[in-house]
Amino acid sequence: MMDLSSKDALSDVLKDTHAQSSDPSLWAIFGHQSSDNVHEGGNESVSVEQEIFDLSQLSERPVSETVSKASIPTNINGLSQVKPSALEKSQEVLSLQKLPIKGRRPAGRRGRPALNTSNSLERNGTRYVSAEAPISVKSSIPAIPRVTFERLCYESAIASNLPPNALSPLEAEMLSEILENPTWLSLYLSIRNGICYLWHRNPTLYVSFNEALGIVREKKAFPLASLAFEFLSRNGHINYGCIYIISSLKLDESLSQKTVAIIGAGMAGISCARQLTNLFAQYEQDFLSRGEKPPRIVIYEASERLGGHIYTHMVPLSDNEVSEKSSLATTVNATNECMVNLLTDSLIGMPTLDSDPLYIISSQQLSLDAVHTRNREFILHDIENGRIDTEHVQRIFRLFDALLFYFNASASKQPLHSLITPPEQEFIQKLDQIGWYISIEAFPLQIKDTLSEFLGNSANTLTSLLHLTVLDLKIFEWFKEYLSQSLSVSLENVYPGSIPNLNLLLGENVASYSFKHGMADMLNSLASTPSPLPILFDQCVHTVKLEDNTVNLSFVNETTVSVDKVVICIPMDKLNTHLITFEPPLEEKKLKAIDRCHFTNVKKVILIFKTQFWEPNISIFGSLPQDSGRNFIFNDCTRFYEHPTLSVFVKVEGIDFMKDDDIVNGIVSQLKKVYKPKSEAINPIRTIISNWENNSYTNHSSYQISNLFLEEDYAILSEPIDNTVFFASEAISQKNSGSIRGAFDSGILAARDVLASLIGNVVLPNTLVIEENLEQPRKTYGTKRNAQQALGKEGERENKEKRISYHTEYLRLRQKRLDKEQQECDLLIAELLGPSPVPPSRPSANPYLLYQKTQWHVCKTLADQDKQRVTGDPEARATKNEIRAKLGKTWRALDSLGKQPWVDEINARRANYSTRLEEYQRQINSYNVRVAQIKSEHQRRCESQPIPEDEAKLKLLAEQEDEHLHPEKEGMSVENSDDDYHDDLDYEDSISEVFPDNFS
Repeated sequence: MMDLSSKDALSDVLKDTHAQSSDPSLWAIFGHQSSDNVHEGGNESVSVEQEIFDLSQLSERPVSETVSKASIPTNINGLSQVKPSALEKSQEVLSLQKLPIKGRRPAGRRGRPALNTSNSLERNGTRYVSAEAPISVKSSIPAIPRVTFERLCYESAIASNLPPNALSPLEAEMLSEILENPTWLSLYLSIRNGICYLWHRNPTLYVSFNEALGIVREKKAFPLASLAFEFLSRNGHINYGCIYIISSLKLDESLSQKTVAIIGAGMAGISCARQLTNLFAQYEQDFLSRGEKPPRIVIYEASERLGGHIYTHMVPLSDNEVSEKSSLATTVNATNECMVNLLTDSLIGMPTLDSDPLYIISSQQLSLDAVHTRNREFILHDIENGRIDTEHVQRIFRLFDALLFYFNASASKQPLHSLITPPEQEFIQKLDQIGWYISIEAFPLQIKDTLSEFLGNSANTLTSLLHLTVLDLKIFEWFKEYLSQSLSVSLENVYPGSIPNLNLLLGENVASYSFKHGMADMLNSLASTPSPLPILFDQCVHTVKLEDNTVNLSFVNETTVSVDKVVICIPMDKLNTHLITFEPPLEEKKLKAIDRCHFTNVKKVILIFKTQFWEPNISIFGSLPQDSGRNFIFNDCTRFYEHPTLSVFVKVEGIDFMKDDDIVNGIVSQLKKVYKPKSEAINPIRTIISNWENNSYTNHSSYQISNLFLEEDYAILSEPIDNTVFFASEAISQKNSGSIRGAFDSGILAARDVLASLIGNVVLPNTLVIEENLEQPRKTYGTKRNAQQALGKEGERENKEKRISYHTEYLRLRQKRLDKEQQECDLLIAELLGPSPVPPSRPSANPYLLYQKTQWHVCKTLADQDKQRVTGDPEARATKNEIRAKLGKTWRALDSLGKQPWVDEINARRANYSTRLEEYQRQINSYNVRVAQIKSEHQRRCESQPIPEDEAKLKLLAEQEDEHLHPEKEGMSVENSDDDYHDDLDYEDSISEVFPDNFS
């Protein structure tokens, strides 16, 4: 193994290689020509002869090497400047290139000034939609059965990471007070889910405002559709990613234009810039009504590439280093290059691929070559006894996954989850599927403060209950180490609820994906499609100064730029150092929240081999922990890199004194112990080590929240400064903190806040539902009456209405309360159980119909030949009736043996239908039982609550009114009713009491 090259020698290689930038987005901006030896998939195309590539040895190029001579502006005297300022370069990029910001077509509607509102209905020039408007109801609803459409809307809401039958926390904060009416709430949810369906039906096309309004079924619901469209668009649930928005508006060049600066070209910065581009295009009318053009966007990146931690490196390979069995050798037009990722190799679709916006962007909008993996195959070796049985390992893995589920579910704040299946019961069910049984009455597990303590106590407790062996405990400890490496943090820093998707990291059927040309291919495509984002490299900001609603950015090259809004998209730990200085300084609470963040460093060691010596089609393998020495876990990256490759993550803590050569020798030594018969083939031809801790701008590999981190710290970190300086980082995302998905989400939310600071938040309309015209003439039923009869009965009708006013109002209010309780119960059932199981469709019982469907084209050809033979016309074609006649004739000509395949198929379909029908009956019975439980529990809770005060008062008034209107009923009972027999003696006694003088 060769020694590491010096930094100066590697810098010379970089300078020679990058005479013209290798970044595709930079070519589009500055007009660079691509070289033949540059691969599109990577951030860098560095030809390194050494066997070990150290990330820390990458030098930063000066500005003169980044910008071509043609792009350097000249001064007043016409002389070119050696180091152009950031302001001049940004003006050069934005003025000469004239990157247009596309907007929404207004559909022929005239916009009116909207000074203090950003409501979509008012933006399109009307307070409510009249019948003459070009927007029509049901225009966006597809011609499919309503049940199917509602099911698709339900699934689309889930794919948009929204609860389909309830308001999300952000929606509840904005709309909970005005959607108290259950009818309006149900209507809003159906409209919102329908708009989500429009987006997920084809994410390559943006959903326009007119299209969103077409999802309603009645005009009175247009304001609700407007609110739903505003919420979904601003919060990035729809219209995100690489979409092209058409604009027909003519921009007046004399109008003023603001500038939004984004510091950092990582995932957070690129996602924020792309989302701002989409939002500015959709809300173009708002800016024009304010007398200004949509703001310009400029991205300042301190390094010479985009991506931040997303880094793809191209490793050149010679012909004799490529095995004939590898996919590189068998691929058509393949080059001897291997694209390796210096951080993560794959992304997890959380919770599913359909609900992962990054997967939607990469697969449907960008059509990148993705590599999918679903099941993780773990192979473990015992150095003394050889390979461990796979089923044995899988059994302990399922136990470990069940413990993670219980740890995560117990900290969940999901309401009423105990009505369905409590975490303890579901954990017992998972163990029962493995083959172990424990009683719910003596449930042994207890949630501890940290995940490490919980797993340790659980292993000790379950050892006696499940009779775990020493080998089982060793496998269990190996999974603990693997989980710690997957999280890039010690399990002692993981507490209940700190990682919402903890159980998905090791899930059995959790889908993950990667890209053939590296993870950087996704980010480069996001930055350049459909139009390149204006990115300025080698622009390091060291001072952010706020002055009179503007921000002055000072760079290390002694230039200053004044902008209107700034989004800080750098790692959060850099805000607490002297890399960037804020004037005025950051608040103390934000600095303390940054101190509570936990940043870790992990070395990624990538080993490329000529031939594959380990088991094929596996994900992870390793050996059981030994008493001494470091234990490494190997990830098979062959399916990602298309060449026999292994990657190992090594913690930086405790190995600072070790050299890179020693780390590689230790890894190779363990491989040779595991695969002793194949030790001669275990010689890597290339070795790449990522030393993130030595990088100037990203000196850590990952971020995870610590046990000192507070829940309110998320809001503190994302809180803007004077509505002018905003923040986006992987540390801000609460659901996906410390991940690429978290950085993407934080950029989306920062773009939302920037838009709100420019045009204002969503202004709620005065009327959510446009009521029908109440002045329509009432319809009369029954016989006609003349005017005199009507006038004569007017007073009697008024008295009658007065008499029943309290009673009618009480009944109306009571029925309203009961309807509300019923709707709440229905929403609760839908939220907890989902839609009712759909019965299977009954198959056809006639084998001839199946024969007709499968043999139509064959008989059509025969009928055409017969007609051509009869008519003599070679172009003659048989009619449908002639084809049907041919079908019947050929069917009748078949004997029982010839008809048997179609009869067997019909019988198979009947058997399949019977099986599916039995499964449906089982599901619907279980569903009905759970529905009855929920209804009973909900009814019990409603009955335990007191009647509302207004209803109680009306009930009392109605009873008093009824007693006043029917005084003759007082004192009457069933015993003295005329309908029953009464004793004559009792009657005579009552008469004598009234008339004592007339009777003796």
